[in-house]
Amino acid sequence: MNALLAGSPVPPLDWENISFMPTPPNSSSIPVPWQGGLGGAKIDDDIIFDYHAINGWELVYNTFSTSATYNPSYFMLYNKYRGLLRVYFYISPGGSYPSSNIAHFLNLRGTNSANSPILDFASQEIVDMQTHSLTVGQLQPYKVSTTGSWYAAEFEIAYDINNAATPYDQLRLEWQINPNSITNITLNGLQTGDISGTVTSTSGGPNFFSSIANNLIDGGLKIGDSSATKLLHFLPTIVKGAVVSASKNALGGIVKGFLSGILGGTSSTSTQKVNLKINTKISITGTATTESQLFENIFSIPRTQNVNNTVPFYPQYQSPLGVFYLSSKPIVIRTINAYRNSRDEDYRVTQRHEINQSSFQLIFNPAVTSIADILNIKKEVVLLNLDPDIAGLTNLNATLEQVGDKNVYTGNAPSISKLAPRPIPEQATPAVRITFDVVPKDGSPKCTIVKTFLANQTVVTNATN
Repeated sequence: MNALLAGSPVPPLDWENISFMPTPPNSSSIPVPWQGGLGGAKIDDDIIFDYHAINGWELVYNTFSTSATYNPSYFMLYNKYRGLLRVYFYISPGGSYPSSNIAHFLNLRGTNSANSPILDFASQEIVDMQTHSLTVGQLQPYKVSTTGSWYAAEFEIAYDINNAATPYDQLRLEWQINPNSITNITLNGLQTGDISGTVTSTSGGPNFFSSIANNLIDGGLKIGDSSATKLLHFLPTIVKGAVVSASKNALGGIVKGFLSGILGGTSSTSTQKVNLKINTKISITGTATTESQLFENIFSIPRTQNVNNTVPFYPQYQSPLGVFYLSSKPIVIRTINAYRNSRDEDYRVTQRHEINQSSFQLIFNPAVTSIADILNIKKEVVLLNLDPDIAGLTNLNATLEQVGDKNVYTGNAPSISKLAPRPIPEQATPAVRITFDVVPKDGSPKCTIVKTFLANQTVVTNATN
């Protein structure tokens, strides 16, 4: 059977227990990423020391070997409890790459890409199940070193239940890395040649800013821990305050002020890991250009059909990626009661929002449920785009949360009551926030996953004069 396979296993890599990467004899030594290097490691602080197998990390790909030097030189890890895919890549000394920062792009390729939700979590703060994402970009505040350095980025992967039935060449991931030269950029009124903090965008193409409409980028702020918020000086004060508050809530185990995040999951006692995605409109003027492309590679996705035919290497990790997804788009039932009696001049209008529990199911990756328990599942209604100034308001049974630059109202069954001359309810866009714990069966640290999905709405009206 093996004779029929076109690919080869990746070179072995004991990444936890080595100080230097495997290289051929008489080659220059390359320290592991967390050891730095001549140019230092250009990696976010919240991920650089989070690489241990006990916390769920598995090797997927590797090109470092004692028998050959591959270009590009990289290895890829995947966290089976948190659904995070991370690539570490090394740029050798001597190259000249003018840059102000570096951009990573993860793209879905293949004839089946439009049908897969794999990148929905990485690119969408509020997941619209009817619009699957095909690309996501991440801009990091690092210049390309000419003395040799490590770079890394990670993206959250959603579970695709159809992976095993999809031929490997019809659904693959493409990872691009480009240095960006930024000139005359103004972010929310602040002149900058750098982006401080990591920003995510759904725009595609080699230029991170190439798909900006009306000088606004819908940026997802990747918040790794509370200290990371100090770097986001280009944000408006009110937005930065909301981001700092959300981060503090998350560090305390409170789900408030954010709609997408991963909390915990590491055995470190000194730093609680927090990975939040908070979208906000970032005003941009100026120009940004791409001088060169450092890295581009297409990866086969573990557990796709006949994945072992991948050349030159097939993935070492052989289970499906992602933790969960939903079976269908959630439905929120909005019940409206409007009435008045002979003594009332105005209508008493009450609307209540409840999740139709039978409208969807949580579909968990069996590779996760075989090694971890899913506990403390919580479902909340999230009301978006609700007018903050409701005329005649008498009662609002909901929690107000500021998420980035927007206010949302949340609760198990949020309701609004008001007095109005006509029986017209308030309009809001419904969503459903899902929260649950992944508790490894081997005693590894638990993590909490938070995702919010856009919902359909069913309206039930009861009106009397």
